[in-house]
Amino acid sequence: MKNKKWLSALVGLVLVLALGFTVVACESDTTGGDDGGDTTVAVTGVELSQNSATLEVGGTLELTAMVTPDNATDKEVSWASSAPSVATVEGGTVTAVSVGTASITATAGGVNATCLVTVEEAGIPVATVEELFDAVETAEEGAIIRLTADSYAIDENLHITKSLTLVGNGKTVIEKGTGTWTPDSKGRTSLITIDSASDVTIRNLTVEGAASIGSNYAHGINVYNSTNVTIENVTAQDNDGVGVLVQNSSVSLANVQTSGNGWGGVNVDTGDATNETSLTVDEETSFAETLAIYSDSEAMSEEIAVDLPDTYHGAKITVFGEERYVWTQDETLTEGSFVVNNFADMQSAVSSVQEGAAVYVGGEFELTAPTVLDKAITVKGVEGNKLTIKGTVYAFNMQSGGATLDGLNIEKTDKTQGEGGQNLNLVLMGTDSSVVNCTFKGCYEDGDGEVVRAIAQVAGSENILIEGNTFEALRQPAYLEGSGIVRNNTVIGTRGFVVTANATAELSGNTFENNAVDIAIIPNNQDTNNYEGKTVALSAANNNCYVENQPEGVYCNDGQTENQIVAQD
Repeated sequence: MKNKKWLSALVGLVLVLALGFTVVACESDTTGGDDGGDTTVAVTGVELSQNSATLEVGGTLELTAMVTPDNATDKEVSWASSAPSVATVEGGTVTAVSVGTASITATAGGVNATCLVTVEEAGIPVATVEELFDAVETAEEGAIIRLTADSYAIDENLHITKSLTLVGNGKTVIEKGTGTWTPDSKGRTSLITIDSASDVTIRNLTVEGAASIGSNYAHGINVYNSTNVTIENVTAQDNDGVGVLVQNSSVSLANVQTSGNGWGGVNVDTGDATNETSLTVDEETSFAETLAIYSDSEAMSEEIAVDLPDTYHGAKITVFGEERYVWTQDETLTEGSFVVNNFADMQSAVSSVQEGAAVYVGGEFELTAPTVLDKAITVKGVEGNKLTIKGTVYAFNMQSGGATLDGLNIEKTDKTQGEGGQNLNLVLMGTDSSVVNCTFKGCYEDGDGEVVRAIAQVAGSENILIEGNTFEALRQPAYLEGSGIVRNNTVIGTRGFVVTANATAELSGNTFENNAVDIAIIPNNQDTNNYEGKTVALSAANNNCYVENQPEGVYCNDGQTENQIVAQD
């Protein structure tokens, strides 16, 4: 009996202790949760399915918002419009109400994203060529005509004579059809002609394949005697005439691309009327061909205004029958830059560009006369360029002005010397001139009697730079008679650099291969030379090249090495 009482007491104690521990454990969990702080996960970003959009009045747009991170505590999105009278939004559905712009904002967890919505008139949708011509003829002033098809093959001018906006779908092409083309009353055969109109916009389409009829050259777009014409997001390509012809009109180009047009990308002409003629170009516009400016009368020159952006890289301009070139100071070649690819264009370009500009040279052509560079410009070769020379012609005269040759490939294709058998120097260099990253190649073989040098420095000139070039199969890579730097060049199969005794040029880092002599120091009518006692150091600085010290009567006591330094007593 006593044992049963003791057992009952023990069981009771165990239950009490168990319950006590359970209560404590629960309290510990609750307390621990409070001590751990707020478990809310904040929103870090909101991204909309579109950042901008264009709608017609009455049109709708479905926007979706992606909230990050995925485990954000509050991912609920609220929507708002900056101009409900233009566009409203509900649950991401945008409805266009009236013409204008509105910012649609999605907000979640204090983070937001915005889509700019532009609302335009509903416009007149056209799907066929017949509907297009009918709409252009019958639409009211200021109407928007929307091209809903991808292609419109036309056999006559699309003639716009009123304020209209012609908008493609981005893939729309207006092209020459297969029928017989009849020029208009002024003999024009343009795919689109804007005639005596104002406030016309052509946007989001391509004009291509305008074909000439006899002497009537066909253009992509011809703007005639019109004002405030905007051509935006348009490609003009493969037309027999001009991509965009501006005659006595004011035109703005925005993101216009031209290529393959017979008369060039854009031509500007004062025409035969009195409107101000002007062309404004944005940074996205690219002319891969000629930009020509001309007039029936030179007296009209002040009536033409061309505004190219600061970042525009190059254009060839014909002004009243005279070719000129405009370039920016930026020497970086970009898509759309005009590249000269024949000798006449190169000579015209270098004579007309301003100081600090660059003329880009491409293609392969022969130099039939020297090109004088008498100002601080750069003649820069692009990939694939090759300039050939034969006979007694030399390439460039850089005696004054501080010009630069960069990246040109120049080849002498025969062994002909200069007039009367005199030395022929392909490039003449004067003070502050530079030749960098070029390749010079000739037909010289060791022992030949002909003397053709790549470069000759004008005696006494200063601060020339010859760097990073390759010289091959020429009598000398350069004949140096002044001060400057000659470094990191590769010289193959020549009689080496000639350094006159009165020169002070610094030679270093040059590499030589199979040359009769790598560097030769000659007397030049002097009994002493500036390199005396330095020929070993000169050799070491030029990859242990073979230096020949030629002045008679000058002892070169500087530790000469056999087959490396040759000194004459």
